[in-house]
Amino acid sequence: PVVAHAVGYEVTKEDLGDWRIHCTNGSVDNLAVSEEDAVEQARRFLSYLPSSSYELPPVWPVPIGDSIERSEQELFTIVPRKRTATFDIRRAIELIADKGSFFEIGPMWGTDQVVGFVRMGGYPMGVVATDSRHENGGAMTADGCDKITRHIDLCELFNIPILNLVDNPGFAVGIDHERAGTIRKGGEWMVAMAQMTMPMYT
Repeated sequence: PVVAHAVGYEVTKEDLGDWRIHCTNGSVDNLAVSEEDAVEQARRFLSYLPSSSYELPPVWPVPIGDSIERSEQELFTIVPRKRTATFDIRRAIELIADKGSFFEIGPMWGTDQVVGFVRMGGYPMGVVATDSRHENGGAMTADGCDKITRHIDLCELFNIPILNLVDNPGFAVGIDHERAGTIRKGGEWMVAMAQMTMPMYT
């Protein structure tokens, strides 16, 4: 009743703040199917980070059955020769990284971009990439810029280098994207990139 009085219409608690709202606007990054899943995702997320920003991130052993010398033949063909064709960037990340180490962050918002953590030879790395299978071909939206900017800042804070898989057609254009402030958000992304002190590999 208090909220309805304030906004002038009836609204439920779910309408205001369930997962459909917050997982798609960036307030919540990852959806869990159960309390156990939420705890496990939190553990995985924290496993890439040091205990404080004054320390280096933890190094894990390379998974049994994997090798830093592993050569994935699929990487030679996963990117199409045709420039207008799309491909599965998440699969590419999984092939590049230590097996089973890719942890995606925010898969339901800023969906033109993909961010997360991987391990390379046991060392944590942030990863940023463009999803060419997105409806706009991966062109950067305001939310996509926000998503990458936040991830760059997180990696910078905790001394984590970044793997940047560059395949970006530029910024999304159109009235809706102008209203969303894509130019401003793109500027913030560029500043975050320019201020990075951690290594970035492309």
